[in-house]
Amino acid sequence: MRARIATTLSALAARLDGGRDYLDGDRPNALDVYAATFLTPLCPIPESDCPRLQPLLRQAFGTAREEIGDAVPRALFEHRSRMYERHLGWPIEI
Repeated sequence: MRARIATTLSALAARLDGGRDYLDGDRPNALDVYAATFLTPLCPIPESDCPRLQPLLRQAFGTAREEIGDAVPRALFEHRSRMYERHLGWPIEI
């Protein structure tokens, strides 16, 4: 399962090759939103980034990050940050 996840994440990251900002064109679409939100549990989430996140959920997200986070290519972490900064709103509201 972990190998399949890593393969999928690598395929998504490859869509950002050449310095592209978005996964499928010049503008964000649903794939960009889904990828950014899906990656959130795999990223460090300081309280300042998501102040209302319940402690138990923050802990659960930390477990996901420990298990799979190292499989996320840097380009996808950067894409996630870009999506939240430009389009999804920061800090993250739950």
